[in-house]
Amino acid sequence: MTKKKYNRLPFLLKLGILTALTVSVWVGFDIYRAFTEKPNPIVPAELTDPLSPTLDTSVLESLRNKVYGE
Repeated sequence: MTKKKYNRLPFLLKLGILTALTVSVWVGFDIYRAFTEKPNPIVPAELTDPLSPTLDTSVLESLRNKVYGE
């Protein structure tokens, strides 16, 4: 029984070809998606206004009354 020294070479060659094919398909798909993707919608300015840091306690009390029925 003699062992073949280069038994892994065909396997590594197939693995390298499949890896190169996978990478090229992946890159191609990303390029296609970059050109066909729609841009993000424009957000109205009223949604980007900062929130007020003060709490309205009357609203909190009315919520408490609605939840607990007091």
